Amino acid sequence: MSSSSTATLPQFLSSAEQPLRFEQVIHAIGQTTKLLVLCSESATRDSKLASIEDSVEVRRGTEIRRVTLAQLLSECLPKHCAPEAIDCRKLAGLNRHMALRRVQARNSDPTALHEFLIRRSRRDSLVGCLTTSVDGLEARGDQILEEKTLMLYGDNRELICCRPGCVGLDGDRAAAVDEQLIRGASAEMGDQEQLGLQCDSCRRKWVKTAVAKRAHGERTLLLRPAVQLELSVDAQEGQMRQDALSMARRSQLLLILEQPLKERTLSDLAQALADEVHQQSGAVLYISRERLRTRGAYNYIDLQLDLNSQELVNLVNAAEEMQGQPQDPAGPDMFCDAADLWLEILRNEVPIMQSLEAIHIQGQYCHFCNCSISEYLIGCQNCDATYCHRRFSYDESPDAVFDDKGTILPQDLPGDDVIAMTDFDATPAAKDDFPMEEACVILDYYSPDGRRPRLSDAKKRFLCPECWQAKAGGLYPHFVRPLPRLHLELEGAPTPKLAVVIYYVEQFWPHATHLASMLTGRWTTKSWKCSVVSIKLEHLSEKRDLLSDLQVFLRPLRRRQDH
Repeated sequence: MSSSSTATLPQFLSSAEQPLRFEQVIHAIGQTTKLLVLCSESATRDSKLASIEDSVEVRRGTEIRRVTLAQLLSECLPKHCAPEAIDCRKLAGLNRHMALRRVQARNSDPTALHEFLIRRSRRDSLVGCLTTSVDGLEARGDQILEEKTLMLYGDNRELICCRPGCVGLDGDRAAAVDEQLIRGASAEMGDQEQLGLQCDSCRRKWVKTAVAKRAHGERTLLLRPAVQLELSVDAQEGQMRQDALSMARRSQLLLILEQPLKERTLSDLAQALADEVHQQSGAVLYISRERLRTRGAYNYIDLQLDLNSQELVNLVNAAEEMQGQPQDPAGPDMFCDAADLWLEILRNEVPIMQSLEAIHIQGQYCHFCNCSISEYLIGCQNCDATYCHRRFSYDESPDAVFDDKGTILPQDLPGDDVIAMTDFDATPAAKDDFPMEEACVILDYYSPDGRRPRLSDAKKRFLCPECWQAKAGGLYPHFVRPLPRLHLELEGAPTPKLAVVIYYVEQFWPHATHLASMLTGRWTTKSWKCSVVSIKLEHLSEKRDLLSDLQVFLRPLRRRQDH
């Protein structure tokens, strides 16, 4: 994580680079008794079922064109094409391909992920399954798992029309019309209205409505898949979202299986789920071979494992066989044990901690606050020290003049020391855009009688606190703010740099974390460069290359030694 390109990405964990920690995470997944899964179409699809991004043939008059199934579905969505204006031939083609997909899904073989979810569900260690797949391959008729599955992008096993409140056809009733939908799209070009199936229940209501009161035409009755390939309104702000968050509150681990998080609404939902899991001291793991590039994912995803869902299931199954079946939760104590498990897993690996060297300001700047605005800087007449000062000087003596508002008027003006006080209100020079009320120096603030010399005179004889001779001049007459920043750099000398390697036993990871944070924090306050690398003694067999971790840090040191 030392590279700047990966600084805002979740930690990428692979079995090749960190085999011991990788194995530890796999064993922890097997021991988790409250699991929530967010999976994608690619994670649940087997080899017999084509991707929804694959091309299909669609008839348009006498021509046949090829488009992706996702594009065809998007073109038929009510928000993109009004139901009354839709091309019935295109809708019939969509129904045909989605019906073929339903048939293939019913005949496809169970995947390892499906069997894993079934086993976890029956063991009551699966809280829920959220999926963006539309084929229903997660449950496959298992009633217990079906009740725990939320289909975020819709369900291809259901057919609905575009009438409000349509109950549509689901399950066996939708499967019964698949052959009719497949044959309908292959019919010759005839009556456009007969190229689809209508919803019987909605048609009966529509027929009973007087013609003059019908708000929609007959094409709104045509059945179509209950799929939208994006988060439904219910999943974004309705009951489905509440159900998903309720599942997350009861979970100790959120597994995101090969689910791209590029869509904003889906990423927001994943972050909301992660927040609920983290409140229970749980963890969020992202499973994919492809490196996650979603902006902000570092804030809610703890680790990314370099493997696919099939490999994950096989490894977890093997880990469960080695360590025995995990115990069923017996009460709150067992639930807390699971929380402590992931707390240990996530934090027992101390990350590389670094502090960067402060960038020195070129040119003049205030030695206290680093202000570099030249018109507010005043230099010591005896040395090269520079401070920021107030450009307005006020008379704070008992007989000072007040204005109508009860405030003291400035004694002199910036850039013009000869303007009379009576001309103050009419002088543009009196309008200071940056009055510097918090300046580090107020000239002659401690004058014996409260009266101060003109600003130009005070600047000509200004001496810094280090050059002021108290024996000859008495008490220092100027107000100086407390030093807000320590300058520990030596003039003309390089600043110190520190590289530390901490070796620790796993059970003492809190102590190693505290020591690394303390060292880094101390050097950060001094604006010095520091890098702390922590190595777990149990992982020495991995033979980690420390020089690669410190390469960027050590390069300036080596160059200086060469000179």
